[in-house]
Amino acid sequence: MRFVVVNQPLGTRVPLRILLATSILVSCKQGPNYEPPKENLPAGFVGSNETLTPPRDPELTLWWERFNDPTLTELIAQGDESNQSLAASLAHVRAAWASVGITESQFWPSIGLGAQYDRTKVNLTQVAAQGVDLDPYNVYAYGVGMSAWEIDLWGRIARQVEASSASASATLDLFRGTLVSVRAQIASTYMQYRTIQQRLLVAEDVVGNLTIIRDLTLLQLKNGTTSQISVDHIEAELQKQSAVIPQLRGALASATSTLAVLCGTTVGPLQETLGGIVPTPTGPIVLDVGIPASLLQRRADVRRKERDLAAAIATIGSNEALHFPQLTLSGNFYISSNTFNGLGDLSNQAYSFGPTLAWNVFSGWRVDAQVAQAKARADAALADYRNAVLVAIADVESASANVVQSRAALTLQEGALADGLSALHLAELQYQQGLVDLTTVLEIANLEASLADGVAQARGLLAQDIVALYKSLGGGWEASAPDADAEAVLQKKPRDA
Repeated sequence: MRFVVVNQPLGTRVPLRILLATSILVSCKQGPNYEPPKENLPAGFVGSNETLTPPRDPELTLWWERFNDPTLTELIAQGDESNQSLAASLAHVRAAWASVGITESQFWPSIGLGAQYDRTKVNLTQVAAQGVDLDPYNVYAYGVGMSAWEIDLWGRIARQVEASSASASATLDLFRGTLVSVRAQIASTYMQYRTIQQRLLVAEDVVGNLTIIRDLTLLQLKNGTTSQISVDHIEAELQKQSAVIPQLRGALASATSTLAVLCGTTVGPLQETLGGIVPTPTGPIVLDVGIPASLLQRRADVRRKERDLAAAIATIGSNEALHFPQLTLSGNFYISSNTFNGLGDLSNQAYSFGPTLAWNVFSGWRVDAQVAQAKARADAALADYRNAVLVAIADVESASANVVQSRAALTLQEGALADGLSALHLAELQYQQGLVDLTTVLEIANLEASLADGVAQARGLLAQDIVALYKSLGGGWEASAPDADAEAVLQKKPRDA
């Protein structure tokens, strides 16, 4: 800090009327005030039928518990606690709120303390003819200084704070979107894991049945009632079906690894949580989807785009304020002496304080260009918001249609499997009695295996489609512990967050 001596009487004071006038002018914000856009939305979603009730607000809090699977509930709780994407997103919320504090700091003066010591020796050739004392001398000084403090006459800083606050809220909604996505990914991957387990059971049953048929065929070959061709045929079919098992085990290991990452753990501890083989969870029969208008407040991505729009609107006013004069206050107070003891003498005090008015009357239309740029970005933000609304509605309509069709497909698959099991049982009995040949049995066995695998996949697909529907509805973050943690960040000052 450097102190400059000015010729100003010690009794000078800044007139109170100047400060009062300044405080009144602070409220003159430039630019448009933000108003949330009004969208003309449909009254309901297209494609609902008897399994999707008439428009009614869905119950999305702890939606995963509606699958009645304690393991799934435990995995999502673990993900809430340990998922690293959530941890990073929460840190971004803290950083965004800290940036609000940085912007708000412009409302206040920047005051610093400093001390100074100089020892000076004057050049002889410059001042010898003037009879000046050429002995070295000391300068000691200490004091307090205030750098140029902008008085926000036209709301430039206030608009910047609005924009920063809106951006921080958008970051909070980004966290909420991450929370919804992570929970849905955990649930969907868990459904895949259980589905693969069921398919693995089907494949092992098929191999077991083919092994019995192979043994029976070998017995017939020994008795001379069949040929080596039949034995080779069943052996080939047995090897073919056996090859499915390691493929499914590989897929199971992959799903386990993915689930471990989502839950913020490793495969070993996760396998203990998953336990043994259990059926794929079935979701609720009746699903509420609500109305499109409710998505505006529930979908985190729509909320985030709305906050981005608010930030863009505020930036217009911040740039428009640059058209007007800028008033700043600056000054310092210090004590300066040629001796160290003189630092305690108040007669050695000095100060300077005063306003500065600056007006950039011409900058090559730079400010106009900044305003035009801010308006264009606001137009883009509005388009992004409206697109997010359309995407949200499309997501729900698509997901609800998928649930309806997956449920219908599962019903048909289960009916076909029942018929296939009956046909296979009858064919095996007739084969043992010599009424049908091996080829017929194998064809029916292959059909039954395909149908059983199809049922397992259809059940898993339905469960995943229900998860996708819950995700598209955007809920589940409200009144949850992770969201409460993130919301608490925005209730604190940056130094406490």
